[in-house]
Amino acid sequence: MSGRARSYRRRSAPEDRDRAVVRRAGRRAAWLAASLVAVSFVLCGGLVFLVVVTGQDRDARAQLQDAAVHADDVGDPPEGISLLLRHSDGRTEITPGAPPVLPYRPAISAVLAAGSPAAQVRDVDAPAGDFRIWTQRRTGPEGIAVAQAALSLRPLEQERIRLLGGLLAAAALALVAAAALGAFSGRQTASGLVAALRRQRQFVADASHELRTPLTVVSTRAQLLARHLANAPLDESTRRLLTADVERLLADSSGLADVVEDLLAASEPDTDGTGCADLRTAAQDAVASLGPLGVERGIAVTLADLGDGGPPDGAPVQVTAGAPPLRRSLMALIDNAVRHSPDGGTVTVACGLRNDRGVVTVSDTGPGIPARVRTQLFDRFASGDRQADHGASTETRRRYGLGLALVADTVHRFSGDVTVDTGSSGTTFTLSLPRCREHDARRDRHRAVL
Repeated sequence: MSGRARSYRRRSAPEDRDRAVVRRAGRRAAWLAASLVAVSFVLCGGLVFLVVVTGQDRDARAQLQDAAVHADDVGDPPEGISLLLRHSDGRTEITPGAPPVLPYRPAISAVLAAGSPAAQVRDVDAPAGDFRIWTQRRTGPEGIAVAQAALSLRPLEQERIRLLGGLLAAAALALVAAAALGAFSGRQTASGLVAALRRQRQFVADASHELRTPLTVVSTRAQLLARHLANAPLDESTRRLLTADVERLLADSSGLADVVEDLLAASEPDTDGTGCADLRTAAQDAVASLGPLGVERGIAVTLADLGDGGPPDGAPVQVTAGAPPLRRSLMALIDNAVRHSPDGGTVTVACGLRNDRGVVTVSDTGPGIPARVRTQLFDRFASGDRQADHGASTETRRRYGLGLALVADTVHRFSGDVTVDTGSSGTTFTLSLPRCREHDARRDRHRAVL
C-alpha cells in the first residue's frame, strides 16, 4: 500500500439517522426561510407598487386638471399633454401633433349638456394607445367654452412594468439568498446537533450499562435468598409470606431492567411508538408492586373492572404500547395517588375498554389538586404544595415535578392520552390507549383456524 495512510471512522446507524433527521430539518428551515421572504416580498412589494400606481394616477389627474382649467392657448401645453380648446363662437384649436383621440366628442357633449358636471375624466383605449382625457367646461371673458387635455398612459405603464420587473428580480434574488443561507446554516448546525445527540445517546448507553450491573446483583441476591428460604427452618405461613416478598423483589428488579432497556429504545431517533401489551396485566403488576407502600398508613390499593360493557374480569385488554413503559406509567400514577391519599384512604385502579380504546383509571380519596397547578399538571418541573392529613399530623409535600410529565410523554408516544378529574373528594387520572389491532388480527386468525 503506497501513499499517505488514511484513517476512517465508521459512523453508526443511529448517527446516520441523526444526520438524516437534521438534514431534513435543515431543508425544512431553508424552505421556511424562503417562504417567509417570499411572503414578505409579496406584501412589501405589493404595497410599494400600490403606492407608486396611486401616486402616478394622482399626479396625472392633477396635471390634466391644471392644463384644462388654466390653458389659454394650445401652442405651449405642459410636457406630454395635448390640448383642445373650443371657443364660444364654435372655433376649435388643437395642439399640433395631437393624437387622433382629440377631440373626444362624447365628453364634450356631456359637459355642455344641461345639468352635467363641470368636468369629466375618462380613460380611452385608442389605436395609438391608452389615453386619459380631462374635459372641463369653462366660462369667462376669454370666450372658451370647453377645454380638453389628453395624456398618454404608455409612459406610466412602462414605468410600472419596469418597477414590477425590478421587484420580481429582487424577490428572486432574496429567495435564492434565503434558501442558500438556510441550507448553509443547516449544514453548519447539523454537525453540532448530531454531536449533541450522539453524546446524549452515549450517556444513556453508559448509564444503562452502569445500571445493569447492580440490577443483576440485586436479581442474583434475590434468587439466592429464594433458595435459602426454600431450605430455611421456618413455619409455613412465614415461609409463604417471605417467599411472596422475594418473588415480588425479583419481579421489580426485572421491571427495572425493562425500564433500562426502554430508555435505550426511547433514545433512538426512529422510535415509532409501536408495540402490543396487555393493559390489565400491566395494571395488576403495578398494583402488586406499589400496594405495600400504603400498608403502614392503612391505604388500600385495589384493582377493579370498569364495568361498562367491556371484557369480563381478568380478560386481556390489548393496547398499542410497550409493556415496560406502560407499566412504568401506571406505577407513576398509582404512586402519586398513594402519596397524596390520607391515612386510611383508598386507591382504586380500574381497567377495561371504553369507546374501543383501552382505559385505566387511578382514583384516590385525597384533597384534590389546587386550581393554581391544574393547567400545568403535566408540564416538566411544574410543582405545587399539597397538604394531606396523615393521622394527627398534617404534612406538606412537593408534588407534580417530573412523574406526570413523563407519563404524558410516554402515553402520547403511543397515540394515547391522559386526563385528570379532580375535586374536594379525590382525584381520578384516566389513561387511554388505542387497541392493538395486530393482536385482534392474530386472535381472529386463530379463531378461524379453530
